[in-house]
Amino acid sequence: MVRLRWIVSLLAWLVLERGAGAAPQNAQTAEALFQSGKEAIARGDLASACARFGESVRLDPAPGGFLNLADCEERAGKLATALAHFQAARDRLRSDDYRIPYAIERITRLGARVPRLTVLVNAPVDGATILRDETPLGAASLGVALPVDPGVHRLVLRIPGRVEMQREVTLRESESQTVALVPGPVVATPPAAPPVAASVVVTEEAPAPKGSTQRTIAVTLGIAGLAGIAAGTVLGVVSKSTYDDALSHCPAGPTSCDTEGVRGGESAHSEARASTVAFVAGGALLAAGLTLHVTAPRAVTIAPTAGSHHAALNVTGAW
Repeated sequence: MVRLRWIVSLLAWLVLERGAGAAPQNAQTAEALFQSGKEAIARGDLASACARFGESVRLDPAPGGFLNLADCEERAGKLATALAHFQAARDRLRSDDYRIPYAIERITRLGARVPRLTVLVNAPVDGATILRDETPLGAASLGVALPVDPGVHRLVLRIPGRVEMQREVTLRESESQTVALVPGPVVATPPAAPPVAASVVVTEEAPAPKGSTQRTIAVTLGIAGLAGIAAGTVLGVVSKSTYDDALSHCPAGPTSCDTEGVRGGESAHSEARASTVAFVAGGALLAAGLTLHVTAPRAVTIAPTAGSHHAALNVTGAW
């Protein structure tokens, strides 16, 4: 009964000696988080309490904060994590601090409950990556019984040039296990492609750009031809309109035209000649474009063949 009262009394004083080396603002924030963590503990919200105690000691690593954080983690089942924080609290306490016996008792009692996992690798570890729950393990950690929290743990072994290997192991309270990781098989190299056998008949396709260029020129000429025909048509219409206007100035026929009528007649003849030239040029361009488009080669195949009494060169194409 005396021992129980001593523990309760000790827990009541865990909030002392906070913030001795922390900046004032950090110390105030840490104290607020610490008090909020105690309130979360009182209502049974371990997740919130542990998170707030953890942030409190990050801002102000005081022994009292570590003791409360470790106690919270032990209640949450994180035994190895709690053990590490009890040890951190003990290391921060002065040798004459009244909480030293309490910290040592919790470390001793908790140490017997913490599971331990030993990892071995049946291969040279140079260049290898060993992960335990996404935490890298160095070569010095192999073969050592390391404390872990109860539950499922995932081990990964990565070696360059080999398939990644994974293992899962479940540990209960106070249990110890040894897991040997075996390197995965060598990554298979794709086989080299077999050599292509030579063919007796060689087929060569004519370069596509020739036919393509000819067809492009043909389209360009065709468009220019259509434009010329359209211009001839417009000029013809304009010439007819100009001639009609000129006749209005010639009341008794072509010989009775006034100055405006004479000028209009000359303009009409010039426009008619331009219309004729545009028609002729447009028709010629359109005909040339059609000819080039029809005669443009589509594909040409050249196949030399040889027999015992003959030799030939076959040329086939599509136009």
